[in-house]
Amino acid sequence: MKQRVAVIGAGSAGLAIVQQLQDVAPERFEIVVFERRDQVGGLWNFEAEPGKCHVVPSAPTPHSAGSTVVSSSGYAYSEPRALHEASAMYEGLRTNIPSDLMAFRDFPFPEGTRLFPERAEVLAYLERFASHIGMERVTRFGTRVTDVRRLSVAPSRWQVTSESQDGSRTETFDHVAIACGWCTVPHIPSIPGLEHFRGTQWHSAWYRTPTIFRNQRVLVVGNFSSGTDVARELCGGAVRTFPGSEQWKKEAAQEPPATGTYVYQSYLRPDLPPPLDYDPRDPTSPDWCRRIHVLGPIDHVEADGTLVFRDGQRLSVDAIVWATGFWRSIPMLDQTLAPFDKCPLVAPPGCRTASSSAAPMPMCSNLDVHGTSSLTNLDDWQIFYEPDNSLALLGVPTHVIPFPFVHVQARVIAHVWAGLVPKLPQLDPALQPGIPEKWTSQREHSPLAAGVEPVSHLIETPSEEAYLDALVALLPGPQGSTRPPWDKDGTSRGPEGWHQLSHWRRERLRDRILLRRQSLGY
Repeated sequence: MKQRVAVIGAGSAGLAIVQQLQDVAPERFEIVVFERRDQVGGLWNFEAEPGKCHVVPSAPTPHSAGSTVVSSSGYAYSEPRALHEASAMYEGLRTNIPSDLMAFRDFPFPEGTRLFPERAEVLAYLERFASHIGMERVTRFGTRVTDVRRLSVAPSRWQVTSESQDGSRTETFDHVAIACGWCTVPHIPSIPGLEHFRGTQWHSAWYRTPTIFRNQRVLVVGNFSSGTDVARELCGGAVRTFPGSEQWKKEAAQEPPATGTYVYQSYLRPDLPPPLDYDPRDPTSPDWCRRIHVLGPIDHVEADGTLVFRDGQRLSVDAIVWATGFWRSIPMLDQTLAPFDKCPLVAPPGCRTASSSAAPMPMCSNLDVHGTSSLTNLDDWQIFYEPDNSLALLGVPTHVIPFPFVHVQARVIAHVWAGLVPKLPQLDPALQPGIPEKWTSQREHSPLAAGVEPVSHLIETPSEEAYLDALVALLPGPQGSTRPPWDKDGTSRGPEGWHQLSHWRRERLRDRILLRRQSLGY
């Protein structure tokens, strides 16, 4: 009898796990994919009208004991609410990853694709991959998973409840793959007095065009991917076309800006240069960049709506754009039920909104110092739920190249579930994920201790390279311990298979920011 696998999500991670289950052991698995949207692609889809952004500064949190506390941060939601949250993509968005580096292994973007393609090109790529693997045959579109709970252990069985326009349905599965992404519940940092702010507030997930901020003083909070994109476009550094884009860029370049838009950006660490872009304080930066006024973190908001920063500076603005990341939300896994009541995936305190709130917020986890929320009780590779590896979560680590990263994770999951690879080795807990040596360290298997301390999910290059090489080395066969046979001179390209990373891919990982500046100007 085939093992039934529930895959939640048909974005890049869902596509990767379906392909690998079919490739590694097609005779062993019966796959059902649940996708809330009516097509594949996940966050690469585009919603022109994401709905009105509602910002909730903080959220009451119930605990299993019945007490209620206030969580450390707030969130944002759309109104009216739909089957799925609107994608954080805007039309014309360009990737910050080269297309050849971004692709799944041995499935390149079409010839002629730009080095840094637009959102629509990436979505078309994912649709082509989906067609290649027959994704439509195993996917239920317009279907949301509302509840996943474990029914038994040894063997593990999972009950999955879903709903669609045809009603509710409950089924049983042997394995569950969480592949629905982590960009669904926008995070708003906890700022004392934020309720006093009198202007408009947006999370960057709602951002579509800079032109709505004409004649406004705008504070962008955050300076990673979304924050740098928003601030750059507000100052006229747009590289895409949107209604009125040429006029906007022309007016923004004037002094003072004819757009009437003045841009401020709050850095969590103003003592450090931006991680992805030019520094507005550097006189050699482009003109658009030097129009951004850099500030430190917000300390509090006064009763009249004035923002006060930690260094004592005061500022009144018309709008705030929160480019502050997302909570890791797993709403279908009730953390008060076994096994999560003893070994939670979500670090307490969770974030369920009290019943009186206007918008229900799913259970979600605390934010770590890197601005993304953390999970607990994952294995050391951050793939499997440690107490029961019949539950896998794809794409948890951050600051990686997502498609090829989850591709390797998916192959490992397929091998483990097919019984072709034993439980993954435990690693030295003293080494953080961002240290490359972690992925070649090992320790003896120890009894499971239910943890509640969140762990860092930040990997980055070069630790990302070490992680992927270590994973493929665990797969059966000789490929995982060697480079591709054509990878001799450091410049050649060819089929990658499931070898260790080639020289060109390693070089691309290190040079991608320089390539982006050369290609896009930022």
